[in-house]
Amino acid sequence: MERLSHTINKAAEEGRWVPMRLSKGGSPISHLFFVDDLVLFSRADYSNAMAIRELLDQYSQYSGHRVSINKTQLFFSPNTDADTAMKIESILHFKVVDNLGMYLGIPIIHGRATYATFRYIIDKVRRRLNGWSAASLSMAGRVTLAKAVLSAIPNYCMQAVMLPANVIDEIEKLIRRFVWGGSEQPPKLSLVNWKTVCKPMCSGGLGIHNLKTHNQAFMIKLGFRLILEDKSLWARILREKYKVHSVCPTVIKRSSSSLVWHSLSKIWDHVYNSICWSIGDGVRTKFWCDSWILSLGPLVACKINDLPVDVDTSVANMVDEHGE
Repeated sequence: MERLSHTINKAAEEGRWVPMRLSKGGSPISHLFFVDDLVLFSRADYSNAMAIRELLDQYSQYSGHRVSINKTQLFFSPNTDADTAMKIESILHFKVVDNLGMYLGIPIIHGRATYATFRYIIDKVRRRLNGWSAASLSMAGRVTLAKAVLSAIPNYCMQAVMLPANVIDEIEKLIRRFVWGGSEQPPKLSLVNWKTVCKPMCSGGLGIHNLKTHNQAFMIKLGFRLILEDKSLWARILREKYKVHSVCPTVIKRSSSSLVWHSLSKIWDHVYNSICWSIGDGVRTKFWCDSWILSLGPLVACKINDLPVDVDTSVANMVDEHGE
């Protein structure tokens, strides 16, 4: 796979393979590899299709591995004309789809995320429940399974996106019925409200995660990674696509955005308000809007009314050569 990566990079450098750019002037993407899974990106035209065919054939010859036609799919952007798509399909002989499905356990979403998009998580929880007999387990046993297994099933997906509220509600409904010893039909009476059940044991609860809060915590962590790993491929592409040039922008909300960016925008206030800048030369730190004095927070909240301020001025601009 590493040799294939080098071959693709060389073809891109020579101009035989034109990578995709997700934004004007953005970083080019030609391929993503994970173990034996790969996603290839290129301009949709005859010459690029021939380059892909040639490189995949070369890879098959020197590695002994053949690309599975049944497992490989072609996805075209909406602005690709039908004739071009048919020509590329005839060259590559892969099935054309309008949805790439799942990649690394996460659905590749081409539109609005709905209940149906994440129904597979609910089905996975339900299958686990069907394999257990709630009535034959003690209360402690049911709580342990709910905490260790059922609540953990959505974790992987929740690290990348915010799940829709109706999906979280359905998962918690299944867990709630299991904890109280019931099944799908008929549900048993809940003896304590779910908010209390989700409290830590030291506070009188059972320590079962509140999935919405848990999901928000995962997204806040991803938000911090967007700041700290700003040179990584995923962060760089998102920043380029949504024109985020500041290391830690005040607002990232966009009227139209991907599910990941939309999820980040929902919790960005928590991320931004949890950060305090460590002053070096002060060039990148905004004097009024960034939190750089731990005990005060952003100084704009402390300014005298009607005092005009330049919200973009940096700490460096407000300090003279003597540090005063």
